[in-house]
Amino acid sequence: MPADAADLFARYARSVYRYFHQMTGRPDLAEDLTQQVFLRIVRSLPRYEARGCEAGWVFRIAENVLRTERPIGRIRASARARCARLAACSALTLSRPAS
Repeated sequence: MPADAADLFARYARSVYRYFHQMTGRPDLAEDLTQQVFLRIVRSLPRYEARGCEAGWVFRIAENVLRTERPIGRIRASARARCARLAACSALTLSRPAS
């Protein structure tokens, strides 16, 4: 039987947040998605059947949240903005005269 929601949060919140931050590149969005995961955990905890490992269950919920809750346009726009910043930085580095 899984622990209560507070124990699950204490054990997995940091890992879930890092997963979302890596997938989205946005700390604010990673926080929102992490919160969604733990809201779903609270709702589904009474129905949880301990047939597998707890971490697998938590991260399956995280995958489902990422698949259904993420605002695709915001993530893509964020990725485009990061690419543009990198390109601008590269252009500045390449255009500097050699010392």
